[in-house]
Amino acid sequence: MKNVKIKISSTQGIENDTNSIKQFYFGEFEKTEKGFSIKYTDGKSEEKTETVIFVDRNKIATIKRSGANSSKLIITENIRNECRYITPAGELILGIKGERISYLLTASGGEINLCYTIDQSNTPISKNEVKIEIKEV
Repeated sequence: MKNVKIKISSTQGIENDTNSIKQFYFGEFEKTEKGFSIKYTDGKSEEKTETVIFVDRNKIATIKRSGANSSKLIITENIRNECRYITPAGELILGIKGERISYLLTASGGEINLCYTIDQSNTPISKNEVKIEIKEV
């Protein structure tokens, strides 16, 4: 595992109602036999959430969150996956359909680009575009 600085730029919303966010984290990055793994912690002490993002060679991205908010999102190009999203207010089953997954990664970092839609019972909630930049520190 290498210590890295992570920059996540995301835009989410539907039609003309969108919101853009940039977040910065320090975490760990590792090249494995099957792909690449990024791990970081978000939030304050009593509300911490650990996030692990894994991208494999088949262009499947898995985002696991555990802690105050828990979820496991599986993003696959052109496939809709149902995923559980657990918050303090309760549990949701969301549909996640990957539109585009691309990455340029080496053992010391790089970039991941994800574009996917989120729905609940096939009703669109959000279109998300996420750019993750990883740099060794």
